[in-house]
Amino acid sequence: MVGAEPGHGHIRVAYLACPGSAAGKPSRGEVLAWWAAAIVIRSGYVPLAFGRRRLWAATADAALLFAVMARYALLARRIDQPAALLAVPEVAWTAFATVLSTTVAAINSQ
Repeated sequence: MVGAEPGHGHIRVAYLACPGSAAGKPSRGEVLAWWAAAIVIRSGYVPLAFGRRRLWAATADAALLFAVMARYALLARRIDQPAALLAVPEVAWTAFATVLSTTVAAINSQ
């Protein structure tokens, strides 16, 4: 009977109406938004590190890029396996770059 469980039907409809919520998959738009965010964040590192010599800010940029790329890869894995696999080298590189940038900033702070 419709309405036998007050509220439960509305919650389910609201959940299914959310973009990307069907079957627990993100929408392509959501995944592409993470990719676009990574492009914007990536563009900040070089000016921060080499232009302004703000090494700790560049390190924060690298760490943020790592987090965004990791999130992109995890979401992409659920809708486009090849895209997720292609992101793995960048996730690994940004992890290494964050450690390297942290080391360079720490040495130059002394």
